[in-house]
Amino acid sequence: MEYMSSKINELATALCKVQSSTLLAKKDGKNPHFKSKYATLPELWECCRQALTENGLCVSQVIAKDGDKSVLISLLLHTSGQWIKSTMELLPIKPGPQEMGSLITYMRRYAFAGLLGIAPGDSTDDDGEKAEKSFREAAKKQPPKEDAYYKLSKMVKDFALDQSRLEEFIELECERFNCDVPTLVNGALQTPDIFLKNYSDWLKVENEKE
Repeated sequence: MEYMSSKINELATALCKVQSSTLLAKKDGKNPHFKSKYATLPELWECCRQALTENGLCVSQVIAKDGDKSVLISLLLHTSGQWIKSTMELLPIKPGPQEMGSLITYMRRYAFAGLLGIAPGDSTDDDGEKAEKSFREAAKKQPPKEDAYYKLSKMVKDFALDQSRLEEFIELECERFNCDVPTLVNGALQTPDIFLKNYSDWLKVENEKE
């Protein structure tokens, strides 16, 4: 799967100009469950819309099917025809249009900020809360081998890393990124190299403390 056009020199130049301005979105949304604030999707757009337009850039996000999977495709496009693409699988905890809609909104914000390098402050939101229940509650309703946490745990084991502190590390990461467990686990499965490195580095630090 291709994630960018054969050349991105003009796009990269334009994006550098956009990022030379301060892309800091205001945290205009409130999550009463976590007692935190977050930047909504309209606010993310507002903080960079003018800079994107002035430099010939735009963002398009669509839902598509990849085999039997539903995916969110986010495209950063330049007037030269050059592009960069991000693809994220949509994995709602339970079926239903409301759950999928909430998840799509949540992932759109996540992908949009990632493509442009926007710092939106807290990464959680009420959409994420509605889209995904407590991970432990959901885990009880599905066979262990189909569970995302099981897959992540197996991946850690395959790379000869200590599994005994995996849950502790995940909880710390959730607190650091202000997100829920399912979101973090699904993100880890989509970017395994980054997660495994971070977990390995954390284990080394913790072992040195002991």
